[in-house]
Amino acid sequence: MSLLSHMSSAALQSGQRRAANASAARNSPCPCGSGRRFKSCCGAISEATDQLSASAVDALRNRALELQRAGDLVGAIDAYDRVLRMQPEDFDAAHMRAVALYQLGCANESCAAFFEILSDEHPLTEAFFHNFGLAFAATVQWSDDASLLEHWQRYRIWQQERLSRASHAQAEMAPRVSVVLACYNHARYVEAAIASVLQQTVKPYELIIIDDGSVDGSAAQIDHALEGCPLPVTFIARENRGAAASFNEAIALASGEWILPINSDDRFALDRIAALHSALTNRDVDWGFGGVDYMDSEGERLRFERDSRPFGLRATANTPHMAVTTGLCFLLANPSISTGNLFFRKSLWERLSGFTDWRYHHDWDFALRASCHAEPLQVTSARYDYRVHESNTIAEQRERVETECKAMMRNALALLCDFKPTATDNPFAPCPAVWHRGFFGTISGVGWLELLPPAALSEFVAEMRAGQHE
Repeated sequence: MSLLSHMSSAALQSGQRRAANASAARNSPCPCGSGRRFKSCCGAISEATDQLSASAVDALRNRALELQRAGDLVGAIDAYDRVLRMQPEDFDAAHMRAVALYQLGCANESCAAFFEILSDEHPLTEAFFHNFGLAFAATVQWSDDASLLEHWQRYRIWQQERLSRASHAQAEMAPRVSVVLACYNHARYVEAAIASVLQQTVKPYELIIIDDGSVDGSAAQIDHALEGCPLPVTFIARENRGAAASFNEAIALASGEWILPINSDDRFALDRIAALHSALTNRDVDWGFGGVDYMDSEGERLRFERDSRPFGLRATANTPHMAVTTGLCFLLANPSISTGNLFFRKSLWERLSGFTDWRYHHDWDFALRASCHAEPLQVTSARYDYRVHESNTIAEQRERVETECKAMMRNALALLCDFKPTATDNPFAPCPAVWHRGFFGTISGVGWLELLPPAALSEFVAEMRAGQHE
């Protein structure tokens, strides 16, 4: 949508004609239809008007930026054009010109300009990828792309079939669900976590607990909570190895077909196992996740008007509404919120070789890798109570969390770009081999383009530029 709604129609059309000319490659046919190359026609350097001194070029570039900030996008594009005729390698002018085209509402022309910059192999900045991502995401119209629309419709049929299929699981039959709990310094909360497992309306097959080197008396609280436990229990207290290693150890010991993790500071709703088992068992679904509620350190429901922290979590949990498939939504964020909100077959965990040893994002990484092999279902009725308190791991130093997030996503994107689904994999896997421009459009809007492997980025640019000339 144009950001200059106050412009006259004539001015907008004029700006679009100029944008089309300015977005043409130097050696391509001139958009005016003369039959000559652009550089020898409308893109030719005018000796009379465009031979400016370096200081004058700098002044013109600054003037272009002033016009852009003032909303005179057509004038800004004209000024950037003059700068580029004098200095074709001027990255800042080329970048801001492409941004101005996007602001003008010419998303396709803006993308062409961004692709031109990419093909010239300029040193690229984070701001460049951010702006390029916005422009490219605006060009991916799923309903106007026949191949994307067809695949989307196939997904909707698949999803509706599974949601409407009656589950054959009998509530009175004990499901083979192993609950695995990893605890680290949560003596204050772990008894409530265990109690929420033991009070389930449908009991799990077993409970396996790893105390990951707690120094606050958590092990003693766990022993107390397990007194008289009616379930088969395995409890191991050992040195600290991290959450991913603790969950992997517990799952390796599990004998159930299904694995249901829980964090030691969180809590299950009383019918969580019943809802998950009923929704996923016998529906050809290997994993999924539930809805999330938020509680404070005292276990009381958080009132959003008193604590703003859950707003960001709630927005993340709503990510499935922002992508065409549940698997693709994990490219945007981690809507499951926590390891404890996952539910999956042990065979899938084995296929993935377990959780990767990320401190903060092992659950998100697991979901991205799991989506290659099996499309998830979200079961919003299966509630997970996430406790928001000062010692949440994710609340640690923000820079460390963000640095690991980028490293994790960089690894995940490299895997996804190389992934080619077989007959036993997810036909809707969130990868370029399945979704093509839809995949790149999804990651563009959240700033992941710069994390693509260089070869994948080059292939993407070449494919998109070739498509523009078809």
